Parts: sequence; C-alpha cells; structure tokens
Amino acid sequence: MTRAVWKYPVPPYVEETIRPTMLPAGARVIHADVQRDGVYVWAEVTDPDPAALSARWLGVFATGQEIPDGWQHVATATTPGAEFVWHVYGVPAP
Repeated sequence: MTRAVWKYPVPPYVEETIRPTMLPAGARVIHADVQRDGVYVWAEVTDPDPAALSARWLGVFATGQEIPDGWQHVATATTPGAEFVWHVYGVPAP
C-alpha cells in the first residue's frame, strides 16, 4: 500500500451552512494552513482515486466564533504574521 499527501480546500462555517469537503475514503488529515485565498487541509491518502471520494464535514471557524455541539478540533492554521487564526473542526463519522 502506497501513501501520499494531498491538499484539499475547507469551506468556512457560515450561519450553520456548510458544504462537505470531498476526501478519499480513509484519508487522515495531518495538517491545516492558509494558502493564497483559503484554508486547506493536507491529508495522508492511500487511494487518491477520484471515484472513491467521500464527503467529510469539515469547517473553518474564526477565533471566538461559536462551534456547534458535536464538532471536534482537527487542526489550526494562521495567516502570515499570525494576523488571523483559523480553526478546522469536523463532525465525526457515524
């Protein structure tokens, strides 16, 4: 089994609406950071096949923003100069 690290965008959590982040099944998020115009997660992937993508509910929260019950911390990212700090949370798979 081979492994590789892939990058995926994470949408902001706005007024209780969120789009899923599509990750390959079994992907393990290992890092989050700000790049260009958004927040991304890097995940360790064993099968990057686009046909095997599954929805993962990840969202970006600002410092001080309320986090809904049931969401768990995944990673934290800062902008250059640490002007803003963003927190990636996810809903655990059932």
